[in-house]
Parts: sequence; C-alpha cells; structure tokens
Amino acid sequence: MTFLNEESWDLDKCVAHLREMFAFLQRWKWLVTVRPIDIVVSRTLDEHAALLDFLAKIPLDKQKRILLGYYEDSWPVELKELIVESTSVVPAVPDLFSRNVPGKGTISKKDHETSRLSSLVCRICREMQPKGIVDVGSGLGYVDRVLCESIEGCSILAIESEEARCTTAHALNRNVGFGDRIVQVPRKLFSDNVHEMAEIVTETFDNSSCLIALHACGDLSLTSLKLFEVTPSLQSAVVVPCCYHKMAPCSKNEFDNFPCSEALKWTIADDRDLCCVSFLRLAAESSREMWLNRDPAQWARHARSVAYRALVQSYQENRNIVFRKRKRKAVKSKSTESWSDYAACWAKNTQAVEPNGTELNEETVENELKGFCTEEQASILVSKTLGYNTLRNVAQNVAELFVLVDRLTSLKEQNYDCSLARIADSAVSPRSVAIIVEK
Repeated sequence: MTFLNEESWDLDKCVAHLREMFAFLQRWKWLVTVRPIDIVVSRTLDEHAALLDFLAKIPLDKQKRILLGYYEDSWPVELKELIVESTSVVPAVPDLFSRNVPGKGTISKKDHETSRLSSLVCRICREMQPKGIVDVGSGLGYVDRVLCESIEGCSILAIESEEARCTTAHALNRNVGFGDRIVQVPRKLFSDNVHEMAEIVTETFDNSSCLIALHACGDLSLTSLKLFEVTPSLQSAVVVPCCYHKMAPCSKNEFDNFPCSEALKWTIADDRDLCCVSFLRLAAESSREMWLNRDPAQWARHARSVAYRALVQSYQENRNIVFRKRKRKAVKSKSTESWSDYAACWAKNTQAVEPNGTELNEETVENELKGFCTEEQASILVSKTLGYNTLRNVAQNVAELFVLVDRLTSLKEQNYDCSLARIADSAVSPRSVAIIVEK
C-alpha cells in the first residue's frame, strides 16, 4: 500500500522506540503500574508528596496545558523531565485523515469511526482490489453496510461472537438490500479455532481479501492478526485494538499476548512489572485530547471519584472486610460532591462482609467510613489526586504506543509490510490508531 510509511517503521526503529519508551515507563513505574484504587493503601501519594503538592498549587487551566507539553522553567526538574520525555520517546503516528471533524453533536462517535474505517478500506480496495472483506467483531454491521454502499459488488464475511447481534445485523442488512452480500458467521474467534476460521474464509474468498477489525477487544486484535497470518487469501488487514487490559493473563505478570515481539520479551526479561492489568488499563484509558475537551468540573469530579474510592479501599483493608456491590456502579457521579455523600452512597449500595461471614449493617459502614477520614483530609487527598491524574494522563499516550509498537514489531519480525496510522480523531475516539499490514 502506497500510504504505508515503511521508512518510519523499520524493525530497527521499532526496537529503538520500544527501548526508549520502556526506560521512560520504568522510571515512572509508580505512576503507571499502581492501581488508582491503591494509591492510599500503597502510600503512593505520600511517597511522591513533594511533586503532587506542587501540582496541587498549579491552576487547573495550566494543568490541562501540561498534556500539550507545557511547563515553566521554575517547575521541579522531575516534572519538567516527565513532560518533555513523554513526547520525545514516542514515535510520531501519521494521521491518514484531517483531524478536523464536525462539531460536537453533529456526528456520533460510532458514525465517525465507521466513516473513517470505511474510507480507509475503500482506499485499500482501490489499490489492492481485494475480492472480499472479512469483518471480525462485526457487531450490528454498521461498517459492513457502509462498505456495501461505497464499494460496488463487494462481499463481506461478518464474524460476530453474539448470535443475537448476527440476527439483528442480518435483518438490518436485508432491509437495505445487502442481505445477499453480507454473510453472517455467528462464531467467536479465539486462538484454538483460528485455522478452522481460516478454512471458512478461504472457502468464501479463494482470491485476495482484506481483514478488518474495529475495536477488537483484548486478545481479539491479536487473534485477528493471527487469522490474517494463516489465511493465504487474506492479503491486507486493518486492525484497531482496544481494551488491552482485557487480555487474558496466563499467570501473575504473564500474558500470552503481551509482550508480543521477541525484541520486547528480551528487553523486559529482568523487569516484568509492566506486564500487569493496571498498566494495560492505563493504555486503554481516555486520550489526552479527550481530557483537554473536558471542563474543570469534570476533572474535579474524576479526582474526587478516584480519591474517595481509594479511601474506601484503604478502609476495607484496615477493617479486613470484603465489599460486595448491590449495583453495577456503587456510586454515581452526583454522589461524589463530598466524602460524606460518597460514604453514604457506598454504604447503601454495597454489602460489607467480615471474614467470619458476618454482614455489617449500612449504618455501621457509613459511620465508620465517615470517621475513617475527615472532609478536610479528603479535600487534601483530592487535590493531590488531581495532580496524580494529570501525570497519568501525560503517561497514557506512552503506555498505549508501547503496546501498539510491540505488536507492530512482532509483525516486522515476521517480515510483514506494516505500519501504525491514526484513522480517527483522538478527541472523538479514544482508540484511534490502526495496525495496517499487507502480505
């Protein structure tokens, strides 16, 4: 593909990027590997109080600008180094499209992502002329219907794990006249059936075809690439990974699919602390561009939510109890205005159980939580947490590109032509980078 910038992504450069990002992430390990709910238990905020107390004094408008690389000469050296290195160690990911999108409210996130991916696939089809498209994780078929409208005569094999979605997608496809061009396959793709699925693809498309996977969650992005590797008729692929933290761990600090590349396996052989769910969750969090679009009230609300949840975790460990949620979300945002409100809501929507099985009543838990920390102490904790969140937002881009470049390097080690490219606006779509590969 002519838009694959091979010079920017040759194997040696990918390995160099991985080493530079690894050195950065090692230095800021306390920021990227500690679970946010453990920042009180682990004393993370206390151990880095000088830096976080300094950040707490910086107005929020300036803290937001830190995400763009802003700093002042008078700031602590450690902070300035973090800001500078967070941008210098990451490779530049080219945008395949203009980052200017219609104003908020005029286009949905789903429509934006669907439109961008479809445009890229149309471009690939013009250059490589594949006979069909394999859509892994096709969902309700939004992308498939757009592709049928855009590419005359194209056929699509839509692989989706949820049969109900396949049924709905087929009905929608049929309603717009694409029922015979989009074949639904209600199957889950996983490592044990890759070769079986490859046979289905080959039987459907015996000539060149293109694989796409938009927001392939957890291990699915790697399994999709494996399907690409073992299927001769698949000549190109566009995979947009997401939810890195949902990859299945095979043991503590061990994942089948992280790291992927031999280069990174060798690099981190003596320090596998980054191979944890907390780090991978950070890589999958909101982009800095999305945080820049949020107002001060949203930043403050998030800081309170993180700080108060960390206080609950500390109370839980001190009290030696286990909380069981009665609702999916124990505390909604409207109950985070104060520690007292949060404590009352938490006590109401959870059940506290002691080791001997004794259940604590709601009133006891609420009173103990309120006595565990005063409003003044909680307010100080929130101000530190706001600075902590700012630093994590700075490191998020490094964490995500570390995971993506590892995957790209693995493909490079197998001599594939491949690159990373941003196909969506990162202020609209948190996972906007695609792995593009061809045989």
